[in-house]
Amino acid sequence: MSAPRGARWTSALAGLVLALSLGGCRAEAAQDPSRPSDAPKQAPAPESARQADEFAADPAPSGRRALRWIEGFCALGPRVPGTAGAEKARAAIVAAIRAAGVEPKLVPLRMSTTRGELEFVNVLVELPGKSSKRVVWGAHYDTPDVREDPYWQSEFPEGSLFVGANDGGSGIAVLLELLRALRARGVGEVGHSFLFLDGEERIGPPPFNPTLDDPKANACFGARGQVAKWRDAKHLPEAFVLLDMVGDRELDLVRETTYSDARLLELFQRAAKSAGLEKTQLVGERGMMDDHVPFQAAGVPSIDLIDWTYGPPDARGRAGAYWHTPADTPDKLSAPSLETTAKLCLAALPELERFARGER
Repeated sequence: MSAPRGARWTSALAGLVLALSLGGCRAEAAQDPSRPSDAPKQAPAPESARQADEFAADPAPSGRRALRWIEGFCALGPRVPGTAGAEKARAAIVAAIRAAGVEPKLVPLRMSTTRGELEFVNVLVELPGKSSKRVVWGAHYDTPDVREDPYWQSEFPEGSLFVGANDGGSGIAVLLELLRALRARGVGEVGHSFLFLDGEERIGPPPFNPTLDDPKANACFGARGQVAKWRDAKHLPEAFVLLDMVGDRELDLVRETTYSDARLLELFQRAAKSAGLEKTQLVGERGMMDDHVPFQAAGVPSIDLIDWTYGPPDARGRAGAYWHTPADTPDKLSAPSLETTAKLCLAALPELERFARGER
């Protein structure tokens, strides 16, 4: 996850509700979703495959299932783009998607970085609707290269790892829960795509720059490449919802007001209230540069659902003591937070689909 911009806080709401109520596309590059174009096929780890089987069960969102999946996902190790770790992560995601009864596809993207041209690989799932209108749900799965980046080396003692349980893992797990729920619902008027993004983390020196079409951009590679691809094909979605760092035990989703669409902010606020999730309404105000920035720049109404207070306060004013450190591990997350985020998204779904149809 990126660093913030233009921080401005208002009063925050405390606590987390534990008991919840709710009760024609241009084809991407044809490719075996279990591997990138230039790497040998690699099967998912046995533990990942076992956990993926859980996604064929009850389609109702389950925070416990999501947390168990994150535990297995993090056991695979770091997920630096272009490495075997990233390949293992994709295999685990693909296995969970297939267990949900859907066939994903990989979208390889060659992007320029300060370390030369690299291939980033998004995982894409499409649930078509009766119309061409669609909403895209996204989350990133990569982790930063803390060994090569001097900016992070001081945070990671020799031998320590960054497995990104909250920063990367939580959003992916909630996306999988939403995928299963929406597939079980059947075909609706509006389609839904699920985009598991590679390369959100910065590569190269700070500051974090996710600007679309900027040759000096050093972050959000998967998002920028995907937006450019869909823009060229005239296939941009009607809305984009990003999930990032949504599993913290003390869940406080912020109002990202600099780059998120104001209409979507209010839409999710109304959904939280109507579903009895008042204590998870978007609180405070903060500007966040994240994977939604390229979508918003391309004219796609977007929102970043993110909790920027992860762990005890950090003396340097960052997201918290656990952010981008070896402490970002599954034991810092909670099943109720993951389930709450999924149910908030489902509560927003009816109005979000009306928004996508142009009924605003």
